[in-house]
Amino acid sequence: MTILITGSSGKTAAYLAQTLAADKRSILVASRSPKKDSPNPSVRFDWLDESTWELPFSHERSKSSPITSIYLVSPDIDEARAKVIPFVKYAKQKGVNRFTLLSAWENPEGGPLLGGVHAELKALGGQGIDWAVLRPHFFMENFLESYHLESIKSESKIYTCAGDGKKPFISAKDIAATGRQTLIDEKPHNTDHIITGGESLSYDEVAAIFSEVLGRKVEHVKLSEDKFEKLMLKYGMTDPMAKYMTELDVRVSKGEGKDPTNNVKAITGQAPRTFKEFVVDNKAVWA
Repeated sequence: MTILITGSSGKTAAYLAQTLAADKRSILVASRSPKKDSPNPSVRFDWLDESTWELPFSHERSKSSPITSIYLVSPDIDEARAKVIPFVKYAKQKGVNRFTLLSAWENPEGGPLLGGVHAELKALGGQGIDWAVLRPHFFMENFLESYHLESIKSESKIYTCAGDGKKPFISAKDIAATGRQTLIDEKPHNTDHIITGGESLSYDEVAAIFSEVLGRKVEHVKLSEDKFEKLMLKYGMTDPMAKYMTELDVRVSKGEGKDPTNNVKAITGQAPRTFKEFVVDNKAVWA
């Protein structure tokens, strides 16, 4: 039985592949541009090119060990369901009976990029498939890229319009560990899992952790909605994504999503890593 992992270049898929390979599980990694030096069997797959959908099922790995489970990381496009759901139905015809979808915490319908995917995936659950939806909170790894990385490195500042709102930041490693269980557990999950870290932190508290670990003052700068949205545009986000990120911060400022869940430990048996552990492990990145 082989597990197909889409979104291979993403934060969670890479960790998922590592942990499943370490378990000696049969996996196949899907990518638009497979790397020849990949440590795992890889296959070309492009959500937007339906001619590639057959390739995972005709790969040598799946010929000897058929694909039975798929980790779904949807394409970063509007109306993603127009690609994800047809592929799920296609894969079901190929014998796949379990799917885990990576989504978002703030909306059971997955926000602007995943609208409708959840409902249709769950509806297929009544037609002989097992499913799980992972709804992780804000990734700790977001501080390793884009505007957070640049502002911390060059200015020792963290910009948000979240005010004093708190977030239970989660590591991609813990999301991957949770996803692993949804794919291999004998009993199907058939539910949504809101995935969070074990502590809820304001950005002032986040800045204090950075200051302690990096040995220099890191400041949280509280912006207005308008200024934050303009900053996101400056860092290269599209207008819809800049508005989306701003809306999320505003919701956080109002207290939405501040409460941690116990899902990581309940599902994996291990407590999620703390934010300080994450900063210590990646200290050199912001030096």
